[in-house]
Amino acid sequence: MQKNNIKKNILTLLCGGLGIVLVVFVSLFSSSKDGSVPETEIRIDNLETYTHSLEDRIKKLCEACEGVSSVSVMITLEGGFEYEYAKNTEYSDNNYGNSRTEEYLVLGQGSNQKCVLLREKLPVISGVGIVCRGAENESVKSELVLLVASALNIGTNKIYITEAS
Repeated sequence: MQKNNIKKNILTLLCGGLGIVLVVFVSLFSSSKDGSVPETEIRIDNLETYTHSLEDRIKKLCEACEGVSSVSVMITLEGGFEYEYAKNTEYSDNNYGNSRTEEYLVLGQGSNQKCVLLREKLPVISGVGIVCRGAENESVKSELVLLVASALNIGTNKIYITEAS
């Protein structure tokens, strides 16, 4: 029993030491020089790819419903991708009050510096338009509205479905 405790203590100390080394390493090589907002790539191609992918998935979903065919889907987005980056934040008290300093956490050196991306938020869907055969049937139309609202997690008021000519 005592051997197990010794092994656990050694393992805990090793993990703690590794964590401290990692924190020191990151802090030495990761602060932004001027604290400016990180540059991001222009993501238009990815936004278009994302939109087309959503449209294709909704089209296939609608076509799988009984009585629906010749489906065309258009999705509009509110803005684009949003990115949240890691920051080092320091708080200090001085004679003039409290102050806060933020710098983006950067890894790499020279031209290989990259900000640490914490999260990428997907664009908000602002509307869906669907044109298809079978939409003249009110029960089919209602079923499609509920299906799309559920699949995209949006309100039914953001979906419009009409009959194809």
